[in-house]
Amino acid sequence: MLTKTQIRRVSFTIDEIRPLVLKHIDDAQNIQNPDCLMKSTVYSVWHTPLIIFYDTYKDTNPSMTDKFAFVILLSYPKIIIQNLQYMQQLSLFGTRDDNMDFIYNNKLDLSNTENHYGENAHGSYDCICSYNGLRYIHYVENIHSGITLVVGSECIKQHKLLSPDEYKKVIKNDKQLKERQHEIKEGKQIGYYQAQKILQKLEKANKKLEDQKSKENEKLLKNGNHHICGLCKTNIITITLKYCHQCVSPIISENKKMECSIVRDYGLIECQNCNKNYIDKKIKHYLCCACIKTDKIIKCKTFACETFMIVDKNTLDVYCDDCEKTCAPCVDCTKQIITECCHCYVKKINNQTLYCDDCYEFINNKIDIPSKCNCGLFMVKKLVKKMGVNKGRFGFGCSNFPNGCNKFVMF
Repeated sequence: MLTKTQIRRVSFTIDEIRPLVLKHIDDAQNIQNPDCLMKSTVYSVWHTPLIIFYDTYKDTNPSMTDKFAFVILLSYPKIIIQNLQYMQQLSLFGTRDDNMDFIYNNKLDLSNTENHYGENAHGSYDCICSYNGLRYIHYVENIHSGITLVVGSECIKQHKLLSPDEYKKVIKNDKQLKERQHEIKEGKQIGYYQAQKILQKLEKANKKLEDQKSKENEKLLKNGNHHICGLCKTNIITITLKYCHQCVSPIISENKKMECSIVRDYGLIECQNCNKNYIDKKIKHYLCCACIKTDKIIKCKTFACETFMIVDKNTLDVYCDDCEKTCAPCVDCTKQIITECCHCYVKKINNQTLYCDDCYEFINNKIDIPSKCNCGLFMVKKLVKKMGVNKGRFGFGCSNFPNGCNKFVMF
């Protein structure tokens, strides 16, 4: 894993700088040139083309790292520069001994060294990055070309040259590696921290959307054409609606599921009014949900009649068509009363008695064989005189009335 101190960040890519390097590489490596890299102790002459390039195309000045990288590129064979795709493919000196492009040759303390003129050599050497007045210098040799360069104490620690895009990738990978080591150390699942970052981004985005929605809802409520849903108390709907779609949809869906389940279990039956198919509730007389709002099914008012009719919801008691034919007007009012036998409830009778001829004959025959009451006396024929539904009907009563047991049996 690379540290930040081992990485040199340049502000150009290899594709941007390749033409300039190829233009000056022959002069830089020509041993007959007095300013060639092999003879140089200062490198300002090779920094000049880069300064002109930056001034022309980038409108700025190159950094010390850019100058450092440019001189490094000039020390490689031309074939390598032509085929180079990324700056990251180059391996500098650094602190590692394997797979490096430069061999560490020697370290020199200039404070104890004299130049050709017998003067102290301190300050007469520059680093390839343009830092001048070096006290300690390091000689490094490019293993591909054999060219030796002078490098200062700080630059000798560098391991990689990276363009801006490459540096971002390295930092990202570095960060991911640290996160993975941290996850393993804490016993968490690999990718835990990455997932947490994604969740935080989603929460932040959702909060932003909620804030925007809240502001929009406030505007809608102010215009008076919208109101809050009566169920969830959250969604804003038009005043023509009572509940929002999110609240109504689950209810509709649940009702449909329930209806399907009931149909599967009970089947369908026709409404006796509109003949549409509805759920069979296992009852004999059935109206659908639409018809039951206005109509109802009732039995004929005549006690013995088993006829059922569909009538208006507010109707109380009515007679069927057959029973209405046997009705006659009351002698006291205009109401219709049924003129049928009060014993058999079937045969039509005259207006003089409540019994039909057959029932009257049956009652007279039964009088010949009277039963006994609780007193042990034979019961006698009696007529109901008390006001009520049985007034005018015959029955057997205790012969010792009112001093007897008061037993009475209706015919």
